[in-house]
Amino acid sequence: MSSNVIKLLGVVISILMIYLCVDMNKNTIAAKLGIHKITENVSKIETKKVDEHINETQVEATQVVKTIANVEKSDPAFGMIIDKNITIVGMFSPVSVSGRLINYINQLCEHNQCDNDIRYSKDIKDINWQNDMVDLIKLLREAKIEQASIFVNSNTLKIEGDLASIDNNIQAITKKLKSDGLTMVGEKIKVNHSEKKINTVKSKSLQEKIDDMLKNNTISFTQHSNNIDTKSEKVLDEISTLLSRKKDIKFDIIDYIRLGNDKIFSKVMSQKRADILKKYFLKKGLNPKKSIGLGDKEDTQVKIIINK
Repeated sequence: MSSNVIKLLGVVISILMIYLCVDMNKNTIAAKLGIHKITENVSKIETKKVDEHINETQVEATQVVKTIANVEKSDPAFGMIIDKNITIVGMFSPVSVSGRLINYINQLCEHNQCDNDIRYSKDIKDINWQNDMVDLIKLLREAKIEQASIFVNSNTLKIEGDLASIDNNIQAITKKLKSDGLTMVGEKIKVNHSEKKINTVKSKSLQEKIDDMLKNNTISFTQHSNNIDTKSEKVLDEISTLLSRKKDIKFDIIDYIRLGNDKIFSKVMSQKRADILKKYFLKKGLNPKKSIGLGDKEDTQVKIIINK
């Protein structure tokens, strides 16, 4: 065997012995080099990052829960039409069930013909105006107003009817209702929707013509009540021509519609249609004062009431 081969074998054997020694004592060597400490520190750092991430997530979740808990409740809603048949709708907080307003409504409906649809939800705020609202309803009933209505929505109050005879009393009550947090819609409370109140012969004649046109021609709307039907526009054009003959004439638009058994939805849709009619007459250069949707209170679909 040549000397070169012997030298090569010696080198191989030496390397092998060094590897075995290192492998057998690697923990000791690592300890001396501080490698195990570095590994532990890295592990601690990663653990800390995970813990911090968990804590941050918990904080965010807590904030979300607090945000949901602090969502502001909706304002109560109330509607009442006082006529031969009393219609009442409303959405109140459950605590209101034992309050003066609900008790009064229950007693009222025990002795009168009522459509009473009061609902309750824990997401509704408590009412501050129930006592003064009872006084308002009592006033309207005691005065025997032929037809009157009260609507409260988003803390706005709207009262309709021929209220001239009780003007002073109703002004005092609405002042209290304002202090309860309600805002009156419109500058005047006095409203007159009765054709019987029209005095002049000329106005009566014009009123009668318009009444006849609306009785003989149904005012229809396109699907979803977004626009006036083309055929109905022709009828409204003729009415516009009649109204424009009298300078500075003012009038109210009242819309009625029955949509199933949902009185609230009928009220909302009839108001939407009345507003569309008002915009139509405004484009014709006329001066409609009010657009009022009364839901399904009458079979007549649309009325145009000329003011004094």
